Amino acid sequence: MARFFLILFVAVLGKLGGSAIASRLSGKSWMDSFSIGILMNTRGLMELIVLNIGYDLGVLSEEIFSMMVLMALTTTVMTGPGLKLIELFFTKRDTIVKPTLNSGILISFAQHTRGLELLKIAYGLFPEKKKERNVTAVHLSPDSNISESHAEKYESLSFTPLKELSKDLNVNLSTIYKTSTNITKDIVRIVNEGNYKLLLIGAARSFFSDDILGGKIRTILNETNCNTGILFSSQLQDIKNIHILFGREKDLELLQIAKRLAANYNSRLSIVDLNGSTNQPQIKQSLKKEKVKILTPVDWKQFDLILCDLDIWENHSEFRVDELPQGGGLLLIRSTDGFIIEA
Repeated sequence: MARFFLILFVAVLGKLGGSAIASRLSGKSWMDSFSIGILMNTRGLMELIVLNIGYDLGVLSEEIFSMMVLMALTTTVMTGPGLKLIELFFTKRDTIVKPTLNSGILISFAQHTRGLELLKIAYGLFPEKKKERNVTAVHLSPDSNISESHAEKYESLSFTPLKELSKDLNVNLSTIYKTSTNITKDIVRIVNEGNYKLLLIGAARSFFSDDILGGKIRTILNETNCNTGILFSSQLQDIKNIHILFGREKDLELLQIAKRLAANYNSRLSIVDLNGSTNQPQIKQSLKKEKVKILTPVDWKQFDLILCDLDIWENHSEFRVDELPQGGGLLLIRSTDGFIIEA
């Protein structure tokens, strides 16, 4: 029995250890290196054939042959559990520490230019005189065999512009970066494990569909229950004119969000009455206190940023904006609990 465990130890150490160290030296992460080692440690059909040939030729005794076959079967069976243990260990080690309640805004971006736009929006959603503005930026790169050294360069390129802007805006910026085999799944995990007040993500019109919420964004919306802002923009620049697409009483929440943005950026604020709902007595009374200009759908073309409730956007295609002017943006809001950041 001792000889069997010695054979097993040498076999595992040689294949798993040698492959893992070689992979690590070539720039792979420890998780990838150990995974390659586990896979290389698997003894397959070819080894059993070689053992049979050696046994038939009398090179291997019956005892050694039996131990070698058991070693091959053991190392093969341990492949699945080994990979699972590695995944659990590294996933647990990389788990995001849950922030405290209402800890701030999470922005998720692919290109740093979109990240800058989302950071500007996030800044504008805090109260004008709030001292602590906590924003977490997450950037995930597709895991296409990126070495660790290259990953560090991508991380620096992605976050350096945001860190510079955060200093100018006096925002406390935290960053999350990792390579991912399933970006959408990892974003959902980060959102659900964290207790962020709001998720801000960017959207782009697909070549194959007019739905800017298709694909990844649709999955994120379906699998999270977080207040969400989806920014569709054409190189968003100065936010001087803000319009609210108003269609029901619930959109009074949008007005409070827009007022925050307008206060932080010294912007002009207007309401676009989509269906005459501003004439309803209760809404009309609320809007009188706000003293906001009300426009008709005909004369609202000059804008820098539009705010629209996600339900209205999805259920009323006649209210959708087909094209954005250069430097303009559309922010779709899904509110689950009235997410105005506390003063």
